Formats: sequence, C-alpha cells, structure tokens
Amino acid sequence: MKTLLKQLFALTTVLLFWNTAFSQELPRPSQLQTVTQRVGLTDVTIEYSRPNAKEREIFGGLVPYGKVWRTGANAATTIEINSYISFHGQGLAPGKYAIFATPQDDGVWQIMVNTKWEQWGSRDYKPEFDMISVSAPVRTMNDYTESFTIGFDNVMGDKAVLYLQWANTRVEISIEANSNAQAVENINKKLEELENTHGAYNSIARYYLTNNGAPVDALKYAEMSVKKKATFWNLKTLSEAYAANGNYPKAIETAQKSLAMATEADNKSYIKQNEVNLEKWKAMK
Repeated sequence: MKTLLKQLFALTTVLLFWNTAFSQELPRPSQLQTVTQRVGLTDVTIEYSRPNAKEREIFGGLVPYGKVWRTGANAATTIEINSYISFHGQGLAPGKYAIFATPQDDGVWQIMVNTKWEQWGSRDYKPEFDMISVSAPVRTMNDYTESFTIGFDNVMGDKAVLYLQWANTRVEISIEANSNAQAVENINKKLEELENTHGAYNSIARYYLTNNGAPVDALKYAEMSVKKKATFWNLKTLSEAYAANGNYPKAIETAQKSLAMATEADNKSYIKQNEVNLEKWKAMK
C-alpha cells in the first residue's frame, strides 16, 4: 500500500511540474501590438500581431497575391471605433471588426472590414460578413520595414491615414470622423443635463427622505431643486423636507404652492397627496 502511495505521489509531482513548466507565457515570434489614435472625437483602436520578414520574399511569396490575408499574424487583426467614421469613403458604424486584406500585384489592394472579429487568422473568413470592402492604393517604399506595422499618419482634425507597412510595401486607407456632429450631440446632451438639474436634485432629496433618513440633506437638495425651477412635484418634496425637519409652517406654505400648481396642471395624484399632507401638518402645528 505504501509503495502504491509513493508511486501516486511521484506521478502527481511529475504532472504538476510538467503543467507548471509548460503553462508559462512565452514570447511569440509575432508580437502583439495595440495602437489607438483619436481622430476628431473618435477613438480608433487596432490590435494585431507583427510578423517579421526574416529576409523572405513577402508579398507574392510568404503572402500570396489574390488570396485573403489576416493582415498580420496569429488571430485576425481587429479595429474598434466608438463612433461613426468614414473608412476610405465608406461609412462604418461604431463597433469592433476584423480587418482582412487581399494583396494584389496591380497597385491596389482590397481591404475588408468584417463583423466576425473573433477568428484565428483568415481560415474562417466569409465575405458575406463584410461590412465594407474598399480598394486601397499601394506605394513602394525605399526604406525597408522588417516588422509588419499598422499605424496612423497625417492626423489632422477629423482626418487621418491608416497605413499597413511591411518590407517595401505600404497601403494607405483614409479615415475621417465627423467631430462637428459629435460636438453638437455633446452640447445638446449637456444642455439637457443642465435643463434637468432640478430633476436630479429632486431625486437626491427624495432618496434622502425615503431611504437614507437624512432630513437635513434632503432639505438642502430640495431647496436647490426648487431654486433651479419650481414645479408642483419638487415643491411637494420641499414641503415634505421642511416637515421632516420639524418646520411645519414652511411645510404648509410650500405644500399650498404645490397644491395650487398641481390644481392648475390638473394632476389629481399630486392634488390628493398635498391635501393629505396639509391636513396632517395643520393638525401638528
């Protein structure tokens, strides 16, 4: 029995060592890179792996012409944007996509943006999932690029150039955002927030009244709400905050204002609530 236990212990030790030794993260031949560029008000993020040339013939050799390429190594290269852009003249909605390319020897490549971004390489690429496909020009460079590189150039205002560069080949894709539309949207959102500040203060006051049991804080935010804009509903909150702090004369005065406005608005619910409060507080004066 002892011999069997020793053998099991030895086997377990070996397996643990094997698992530990071979589960370590090791450097990949093609290193992962993430590059993010803000274009206008839009963040464009590319994640890809960078193969090296290693004195090999790249395009037309390692990467054949006329076949879909993963645009890098390992997992498919991805692009993620947080707002609408023009991708080489075609509209692309916010989201995360895979970028595939079909290299050609005629000076123009096809660049495909595909919705199936969780892929390994291009083996599962299906053109029916392409969001857009564009023709991008190719330039022959004098300088040699050893590691495949994706980057951004000519970043000016709403425009930038997304480039793919390896060996002596460079492909350029125009990127354009619409920061004016985004700026107007941001301004309108901020105006809506400012216009509804009284609603936010009222919600805070109601929280302190009903959940937190902090009447002093409730009164502070209720007063801030009414100061911004008086309505029958935040006046009712303010009246209840006065009552919670024991100031029944102010509670009655404010509830009467709320009742008048609720009556004018024909809001039966708030009319009833104010009438109930007034009856209760007048009895407590």
